[in-house]
Amino acid sequence: MKQSPLMLMVALWGSLAQPAMAFVQADLDRLLSDNVCPGCDLSGAVLAGMDLSKAKLEGANLSGADLSKSSLKMADMAGANLSGANLSATIFEAADLFQANLTGAILTGAIFEGAYLAEAVGDAGLPSPPPAAKAVEPLPEGKTAVEEKVAADEAVQAPAAAKTKAESPPPPPPAPSAHQPDPVAETASPVVPPAPKQGAEPVVRPGSPADVAVAKPMAPEATDREALLKMAKKSGVCVDCDFSDLQLGSISLKGLYLERVNFSGAQMAGANLSKAALKSAKFQGANLQGANFSGADLYLADFSGAKLDGADFRGAMMDGVVFGDASLVGVRTDTAKQ
Repeated sequence: MKQSPLMLMVALWGSLAQPAMAFVQADLDRLLSDNVCPGCDLSGAVLAGMDLSKAKLEGANLSGADLSKSSLKMADMAGANLSGANLSATIFEAADLFQANLTGAILTGAIFEGAYLAEAVGDAGLPSPPPAAKAVEPLPEGKTAVEEKVAADEAVQAPAAAKTKAESPPPPPPAPSAHQPDPVAETASPVVPPAPKQGAEPVVRPGSPADVAVAKPMAPEATDREALLKMAKKSGVCVDCDFSDLQLGSISLKGLYLERVNFSGAQMAGANLSKAALKSAKFQGANLQGANFSGADLYLADFSGAKLDGADFRGAMMDGVVFGDASLVGVRTDTAKQ
């Protein structure tokens, strides 16, 4: 039956009026059931107001999706395509948005506190990546802590001393004396300090070998990384941080967001890392005997050569974990959460 031009126009209008359903239904079902769907096609999906905290969506296509008022706290969205998505009032606290594409996305009221936005692309409304946590600056080479303190005190006292000197009247010239030394000769002659008295205590000057022996500051590298670790414990987030070879003992890092962190060679026997986000973390050669990893996200973590005797991995997500040459005597595990 031949259709009239009017009928063709009505049919075309009806097809245009229907919303485009570009996402793959199986991918959407997987996300809703498992909160995991890396590389999935969710373009145009309606996920408004949903709790997708800690969702694994690295490399997923969410272009044009409606994620308004949803929670994506600590979600892994590295390399995800969010172009043109509705992200108004969406919460991205501590989410991994490394190399994510947010071009044309609606960002009104979106919260990116603690989010990792390195190499993410987007429009002018995209927040700039927060500056990396700055640890304690090492002292300049050759200076000791005492020298630094003396220099700081002199810098504070110099303006006041200069002001006092400017306000004070010049002292009267000294009265002539037959025994007064020649100023020219005195200037030309070197000043020789008096020899110390027999049995007197040695004078320690800033920067002298005796002072260095007393101060003995820690190595700048260790000091910086320990300061950074304290900041991480306070903020709850530290991505791509280097804590290798540190003496951490039974430290508690429970629930912290520590993706791609380097703990290689660290001494962490008895450490508490339960429920921590440790995707792609490095633990090569670390001492983790009796450590608690229960409920932690260990996706692609590397434990090569680590000492894990008695460690607890119950309830941990362990997809792609590497245990090459690791010591695993008495390790506690159960069915890994997929």
